[in-house]
Amino acid sequence: VLVRYGEEVSLCSELFESHSLNSTVLIGKNQPPVAGAIAYASSLYRRAKKPIMRFIQSDTLKSSPLWEQERERYLNLARRIDAFCSNLYDKWIRHSTNVVTRELSEFILGPKPSERRDDNDRRVVVLPVNKKWYVNFSVHLSELIREAKYLDRLGYTVPDNVLNVALQGDIYTANIVQLNQMLQRYEEEMSGLS
Repeated sequence: VLVRYGEEVSLCSELFESHSLNSTVLIGKNQPPVAGAIAYASSLYRRAKKPIMRFIQSDTLKSSPLWEQERERYLNLARRIDAFCSNLYDKWIRHSTNVVTRELSEFILGPKPSERRDDNDRRVVVLPVNKKWYVNFSVHLSELIREAKYLDRLGYTVPDNVLNVALQGDIYTANIVQLNQMLQRYEEEMSGLS
């Protein structure tokens, strides 16, 4: 039994090692990159953990000469997976807070207006002329919303500013649709005038 378990842990370890270098391979279908990689690595961990938790209850298996070797192999895999998941999560936290701050400060409609100073040194915002308007909602922000929702489901803590954006994801989506419809009507009206 322990020999077979050792083979299973070795297989999980090989899968983890081969995919941890390229974490995009770890992404499940329709999952965002970080949450998908963490979910896959966690599934490998659970696959190795379930049998050993049963083995711990068996005095016969624990007295086997292979017990310590297989237990150590499992612990080694568990530590590597934990470090991988923690590293990915920490990088995501730093990245997500920067993305939220940067992207929410951008104009929602493009092209971006220019700014200049008038004769009294007041700021004047100049809207672009003869350029087509579009909704300037970042794909990075959309991906961040998906990541936050998946990581929350996996039990990870999401920073407050990212969580606020994620909780309003449906509102952002509805507003984007409405803005696109408004801009389409605007273009139709403008083309009808000329």
